[in-house]
Amino acid sequence: MDKLKQLKSVGLVLLGLGLGLIPFFFSPRVENPLGSNGQENSFPAVSTSTNSAVSQGTLVLATSTGRMYAIFVSKSATPIDLALTGNSAADSYTIRLNGTGASYEILPENMYTGSVYASSTSATVLSVTALQ
Repeated sequence: MDKLKQLKSVGLVLLGLGLGLIPFFFSPRVENPLGSNGQENSFPAVSTSTNSAVSQGTLVLATSTGRMYAIFVSKSATPIDLALTGNSAADSYTIRLNGTGASYEILPENMYTGSVYASSTSATVLSVTALQ
């Protein structure tokens, strides 16, 4: 009799598992889950530039009202200062990238669409990527 009870228990467990999977196999499918064009993370334009001789007042990113994102990454040990004022004057620099690997992002939460200038005390390398 014990074997019959065990068989019933196993049968009920398998039935429960089967019933639990039925909604998975018969649920409606989303035809285009990534968006209207079917591409994930699609942007109208991506621009990447590397400025190898950043000096006082070097324009590193031009004004763009369509800007969606930008990142600035220092590739040199020397600090680089960024100005988000659209002005290359020495007193306009407000963001400091302290050496290799330091970065600053312009996100939708802190969107700035004006010109960005960079300044450094010696020749430095700055990588800039922007999504427009």
